[in-house]
Amino acid sequence: MADEANDKVLLARMMREAAGVSAADWIFSDGEVRGEIHDRGARALVHAAGWDLAEWEALAEHSKARSDILLSGAEKLGIDTEWKGWP
Repeated sequence: MADEANDKVLLARMMREAAGVSAADWIFSDGEVRGEIHDRGARALVHAAGWDLAEWEALAEHSKARSDILLSGAEKLGIDTEWKGWP
């Protein structure tokens, strides 16, 4: 359970950084705004990886294929992350 919570924190941090949002702005945002930040970060990562968002969304949620794309985008954007992706 602790590993799952840590993975969520690492993913959220990567999404926040990809969206260009500061840690302070993340902390003081509400759930709706955090969802928008997450979506903006995912779009940035998918685009950086060279994928079309519709193609990425067609992949199974929380799949290795999706996480590989996010991680590729993070690498191309220079985002250092400890998130390992979904199995």
